[in-house]
Amino acid sequence: MNERKKVVMEYSFSCSMRFLYPYLSTPEGLACWFAEKVKAVQTHYTFFWDGDATLATLVETKMAKSVIFKFDDNAPNEYLEFSMKEAEVAQDTILLITDFADADELEGINMLWDSAITRLRSVIGA
Repeated sequence: MNERKKVVMEYSFSCSMRFLYPYLSTPEGLACWFAEKVKAVQTHYTFFWDGDATLATLVETKMAKSVIFKFDDNAPNEYLEFSMKEAEVAQDTILLITDFADADELEGINMLWDSAITRLRSVIGA
């Protein structure tokens, strides 16, 4: 079995953290770019990709700062985190995505997130 690696990717957006936050934390926002469909009951989220449902729990959220999901089919120490910070130079927002992947999937996960972020930028125009 391959050892899974923590991967942190950084993306810049020309919008405020408050504007970007709903796209990272609400079922409606996440369905715009991250999954085909997202349903939530309290902190229990169901993400749909290619007709398959994946269950996750929203374990932590900090208003306009960060969101952490734990997916049921991942190892206990793995999570997906969206965190934001203000860029030091411009009025931009830096989105940091923390995910986990097998060592031989690192290039693929970067391409997957790059594609998702392209969709997000298209949706929000930032």
